[in-house]
Amino acid sequence: MLDDVYRRLDEAEARARAGRDRMAQVRRFRERAADLVGRGEAADGRVVVEASARSPLRHLHIDPRAMRLGSEELAAAITAAFTAAGEDLRARTREILDEVGLTAMADKPDVEQLRTSVHEAQRELHDSVRTAAQRLDELARRRR
Repeated sequence: MLDDVYRRLDEAEARARAGRDRMAQVRRFRERAADLVGRGEAADGRVVVEASARSPLRHLHIDPRAMRLGSEELAAAITAAFTAAGEDLRARTREILDEVGLTAMADKPDVEQLRTSVHEAQRELHDSVRTAAQRLDELARRRR
């Protein structure tokens, strides 16, 4: 009976620890990714776009020499630079996810899901501790 209590406590502690570790990874990711900027160029560097998570079109620079392009060619260059900036931002984001150990979340990090998992693990740990304390009290009463 006591072995079962200790096993459940160990399992609950392991889940709580894993949840805390995952939340720490998410915090590190957020800190590192907060100011992340992707950059894209087109038309031999005459059109430059910067993108961030907060602003898909953070900055657009059109060199005066690019104004010599026709309107369709300039529009295509802006589109190409914008696309390249987004791809660069995604690649940089994936690098940070890899570095902090969240590669599995690269497609769509779900912080709320992580938070829920941590809370569930903490609740299970609390319940296991309470159950263990009750069983220990019962054993102590029996020995008297």
